[in-house]
Amino acid sequence: MGASFGAIEIAIAASADEGGSRALVGPLLAAWALGSMAGGLLIARGRAPADPHRRLTGLLAATAVADGLVALAPTLPAMGIALFLAGACIAPAFATLYAMVADLAREGTLTESYTWLTTGIAAGIATGSAVGGAVVDAVSTHAAIGGGAGMVALAALIATAGRRLLAVPAPA
Repeated sequence: MGASFGAIEIAIAASADEGGSRALVGPLLAAWALGSMAGGLLIARGRAPADPHRRLTGLLAATAVADGLVALAPTLPAMGIALFLAGACIAPAFATLYAMVADLAREGTLTESYTWLTTGIAAGIATGSAVGGAVVDAVSTHAAIGGGAGMVALAALIATAGRRLLAVPAPA
């Protein structure tokens, strides 16, 4: 998911530049962030999921679809709307992921577990930014955003395949 963030952020800036509206980079990124905040507020009002793994894979899949909508947006205003929708999945996905890590981490390793997770996300953002920039230059902004959507789709597939690894062990 981090790699998709990097690719999409780079492509948003390039899209605004291509559209002759560099000043829209901030508002476009803000739409993405506001969507995340709205999604986070909605998820915070509900109960913890009975099946966090299902919620996580569903949110990853929904993010991939919404990111696909961003890639297909024909105009910058349409991109802003699609970014809001894509953002609505981010905070809920991370809240679910971090809660799963809290449940899975061995006693005394929670901080280290969170640190590894955050390191992976940051490495993904850096890699996604580099790859996204290269795709923007070589192909198009839409292709870079589509690549970001593909990265999240891959994350959903990996999470689905690794279901047993992400299961919380039953109490002894």
